Amino acid sequence: MSDGRGINACEESHDLGLSSFPEERQNIDIGQQIFCNSAVNMNSIVAVGFDMDYTLAQYKPETFESLAYYGTVEKLVRNLGYPKELLEWSFDWTYMVRGLVLDKKRGNILKMDRHKYVKIAYHGFRLLSKDEKVATYGNTFIKDAFDGPDYAHIDTFFSLAESYLFAQLVDYKDNNPGQISEVKDYSRIYADVRSAVDMCHRDGTLKEMVAKDPKKYVLFYYIYDFWYKESSIWLTLCNSLLQARP
Repeated sequence: MSDGRGINACEESHDLGLSSFPEERQNIDIGQQIFCNSAVNMNSIVAVGFDMDYTLAQYKPETFESLAYYGTVEKLVRNLGYPKELLEWSFDWTYMVRGLVLDKKRGNILKMDRHKYVKIAYHGFRLLSKDEKVATYGNTFIKDAFDGPDYAHIDTFFSLAESYLFAQLVDYKDNNPGQISEVKDYSRIYADVRSAVDMCHRDGTLKEMVAKDPKKYVLFYYIYDFWYKESSIWLTLCNSLLQARP
């Protein structure tokens, strides 16, 4: 259980050099260290489970997210009838960040503070003025919950490419009347993007490319032995095409 001091407690622990394995910690870069407010006796733990993505497998965003982006565009054009012009688009993997919220109904991307006050809002890639923002999302005293079906949270690395593509499609629909069916509003466009992403995962589009050249897409494989024992046994369950290597 947390002692309520949050990050300050972590900083104090680091400053004082407190560690269960001080001799090991001295050689670990601070970016690779793990901080916590409580201790767990691992002697009573039988198994530890990880989701492989961005834990044991660290992806290179400049290549992996680009692969996901172009695969999604391909599905939108070939399977869902979007204009072939989309195939000429490019992707900036540094543009989106986690923590943003998509307003699927209005085609907006929002940045909020901890109190859910919208500080910055874009329609596609167009910055909304203060008056537009307040007229749409109210002020500090009148706020939306931002957790209903009309919103999507960008809370994983996998969301970055599809969010960028959604913003591009919002701009494209606004600036090219008739190129995207009028029956497809912003919410429908977002649903199509999500459907195209799912197609890429279901038919192996992403897995096959990663399996052909893992070093191009995966930064490193990282397995941390919590028990510090050579006799520890690891069992990896994976639905990907990557082959285990000694």
